[in-house]
Amino acid sequence: MWQSFLTGASACLCTSAPLHRQSMLTNHLIKCLDKRVRDAKSAGDFDIGIQTLTGNNVSVKKTRAFNFRGSEAKDESVLVHSVVIDRGMSSDAALKVYGEAIQADQRGSKIQTGFYIDGRALFKQCTPVYLVLSLGRTSPNAVVVRPNDGRTCFNIDHVMSRFVQPSLRCDDMAKVRKTWDAEFALANIGSDEYYQKWSKGRHRKPTHIFGGKIVPVINKLLTATLPRRNDPYAISISSKEMTLPKIVRIEIGSIDEVTEGSGASTVLSPDVPDDDVNVDVANEPPAVGQKVARKIHGGTIFRGQIVECTSNNSYVTEFTDGKRIEMDGEELRESKKLFAAELMKLTKANVSKTDAASTKVYASDLAKTATQARPLWTETDDIPDDCERAYEVEFVGDVPKLFIGLEFPEKKEAKSWNYEMLQLWKYVLRNLAERNLEDGIETPAKLFGQARLK
Repeated sequence: MWQSFLTGASACLCTSAPLHRQSMLTNHLIKCLDKRVRDAKSAGDFDIGIQTLTGNNVSVKKTRAFNFRGSEAKDESVLVHSVVIDRGMSSDAALKVYGEAIQADQRGSKIQTGFYIDGRALFKQCTPVYLVLSLGRTSPNAVVVRPNDGRTCFNIDHVMSRFVQPSLRCDDMAKVRKTWDAEFALANIGSDEYYQKWSKGRHRKPTHIFGGKIVPVINKLLTATLPRRNDPYAISISSKEMTLPKIVRIEIGSIDEVTEGSGASTVLSPDVPDDDVNVDVANEPPAVGQKVARKIHGGTIFRGQIVECTSNNSYVTEFTDGKRIEMDGEELRESKKLFAAELMKLTKANVSKTDAASTKVYASDLAKTATQARPLWTETDDIPDDCERAYEVEFVGDVPKLFIGLEFPEKKEAKSWNYEMLQLWKYVLRNLAERNLEDGIETPAKLFGQARLK
């Protein structure tokens, strides 16, 4: 998109210059843009799309609801889901992934898909086993699947030196299953514990995902990552810049039992009204401008579009992570089929077809709460030290099987009230509630009392 913009802009600015100078200027602008993208990726500031939190099992342990908008929207709740993830992968799921991946064309790939067993003596408890997945001839990365850690994407050089070269390839599926099951059982501990060298348990600590009606209060949520208003010396939190959350996709259940295909994924229709979104676009002839997406084995989803249809029946696609990938007709057709399945999942989770097909993805208002939810803090009580409870209401309803939300970095801690150490997600809730109270935003208890008087 930006490359097209810069090309057009430079042409407009220098139409009176000789053609070779126009070309030089255009190439210079594109190189500057590419450098900015690379720098953003290195700094961790580049938007890589929606990350899917996957594992052997994903469940919601608890959901809390907060009404932060007062009388302006007294029935709209921000939901905070405590999500528990067993990030491992069973042998059944690993063999299924392997069976799908091995069907892909691996000609020209720098690394071959297969199981590898590491028999080095430094591993005392069990023999590590790895499933290595090639991402195709054009990708500099590969995916490593582990019994304790699920899928992880690495640079190919690292995969070769750390996993492939010290190991022996194993095509005996019975041996693979036995070795995989032994390590999977050993990994049945918390992710902060080691069961042997370089190997941690598969049960991740609960992560907290913001969902529900978050779009109307998104600016307030981001501002709440800053120091408190009455804290000029930034004692409450060290950073004076906003901390941006990740956009994540949660699918409740045993996700690795779902067929995900060996490649990355899918054709999307342009931003059009619901009735005009064509779910049968997978069967249409490819054309420049069709929206596409790909889902890598690590779970991240990238979106883009077809930018070129070549004379040799191949198609160039460009994605939001800056990559251009050439696909043949079969690869493109398979990616369209996979998108149809993804689109169906989102629409079944009450996402409109327009949002599901949009290239501008925002956290969706998927979870719903009942109207006039009961406040959990009564109007006559004093505001508690954990003042976010003043805006908390009873959560009534079901958590959807699939939803998209925001995840604040779990490892960043903040000094807060009475120097209590808080994870950032809780700090955001408390800081937002305090700012609301200072601004006179009514609490649910106050609104509930007014409704009863009426």
